[in-house]
Amino acid sequence: MPTSSAQQLAVARRWSKAMLPAPAPRRPVPSRSGRLRVGYLSGNFRDHPTGRLMAGLFEAHDRGRFEITGYSYGGDDGSATAARIRVAFDRWRDVRDVADAEVARMIRDDGIDILVDRHGYTLGDRLSILASRPAPVQVHYMSFPGTLGYDAIDSVIADGEVIPPGDEAFFHERVWRLPRCYYVNDSRRGLPAPTTRSANSLPEDVLVLACLNQSHKLRRPLFAAWLSALRIRDDVVLWLLAGHPRMQQNLRAEAERAGVDPGRLIFARPIAQDAHIARLACADLALDTLPYGAHTTGCDALWAGVPMLTCRGATFAGRVGASLLNAAGLPELITNSPEAYAARLLDLVSAPQRLREYGDYLNRTRGTNPLFDTAGFTRDWEALLLAIYDAAARSPG
Repeated sequence: MPTSSAQQLAVARRWSKAMLPAPAPRRPVPSRSGRLRVGYLSGNFRDHPTGRLMAGLFEAHDRGRFEITGYSYGGDDGSATAARIRVAFDRWRDVRDVADAEVARMIRDDGIDILVDRHGYTLGDRLSILASRPAPVQVHYMSFPGTLGYDAIDSVIADGEVIPPGDEAFFHERVWRLPRCYYVNDSRRGLPAPTTRSANSLPEDVLVLACLNQSHKLRRPLFAAWLSALRIRDDVVLWLLAGHPRMQQNLRAEAERAGVDPGRLIFARPIAQDAHIARLACADLALDTLPYGAHTTGCDALWAGVPMLTCRGATFAGRVGASLLNAAGLPELITNSPEAYAARLLDLVSAPQRLREYGDYLNRTRGTNPLFDTAGFTRDWEALLLAIYDAAARSPG
C-alpha cells in the first residue's frame, strides 16, 4: 500500500473513477420511524476470518430496534459458521448469481435504511451494487483499512486509534468512531485445547517469537529487529507462517547474513482455523508487522492468550494492532517507531517472566476483556448506526 494516508486517498479516488460506475446522486433520508433496517453486504458470510468474528454481532442485535438483512454474494461453504450467520439474520438473501443491478433493486425493495459494505477493495468485492444508491445511507466497515474514495460510500466506521483526530482530511467518507476498538470479536468462538510444541516442530525449552501473518507483510526493519532478538539469546526461535519455498529460502538467507542460524526460523504450514488457534498457545510473544499490521491475526493471538508487540504505523492499516492492544488492556506493548519496537523486543526477550505474566492476564480476563465483549460492542455499534442515520436525515443533502 502507499506509505501515506494522503497517497492512499489520491489512489482510492483515481481507482474509483476508473473502475467503478459513476454513483447516483444522494437520496433524501427520511426521519427514522420504527426499527432501523440494516443491510449487510458481503461475500464472506462463511468460514472466513471476518465471518467468524462478526457472527456474534449479528446474533446480538436488538431486534426491538433493528431489523437486519444479509446479502450474501459468496458461496456457502457448508461450515458451522455459515449456518450460524445465516440464521442470525431476520432476512437472508443469497445473491451470488444475481446481477448487481438486480441486487440493488432488491435492497431498495427491502426498504434498507443503512447498507453496510463489508468488503471495500478486497478480493471479490461488488461495490458496483452501491452505485445506484439502493439505500439512503451507505457505509463501509472493517475489511479494507482505508478510504474507498468513492462517492457512493457516505461514511467509514473506525475508532480513534486507527483514524486519529486530524486524519479526517485523508478520508473521502465522513469518519465515524466507535468508543472502543472498531474491530469486532466473537465472544462465543471456541478455544481449542492447546497443542504441544513438539506437534508443531517447535523445541520445548525455548522462547518462541511468532509472526503468523501472511509473508507479504514482512519488511526488513522489523525482521532485522527479530533477528537481533535471536542473536542475544540462543534459546529463542522465530516461528513464521510458511509461504512460497523461495520466500522461506530468502528469509533463511537473510538470517544467515545477520549471523543467525537459519535453522532457528521455523515455518508453520497453513491449517484449519481451530487447529491454528490451538497451536498459537505454543508462542510466547506475537510479533506485529509494519506498515500493514495484524488484524484478525492479532485478535487470534490475544484470544489464545499470547501477548503481541506492535509498532504504531502512520496509516489505518498499521494502527490496528495498537487499537487491539489498547482494548485488551496492554498499551505498554505499543511502540511508536521501529527503533522503539526493537528496543522493547530486546527487553521482553531478556525478561521472559513478563511475557508469562501478560499471557496469564489474557487467559484470566478472556471472559471480561473489552476486546472480546461482543454484547458491549453491539450496543456501541447500534448507537453509532442510529447516530449516522439521524445525522444523514438532518443533513440538507
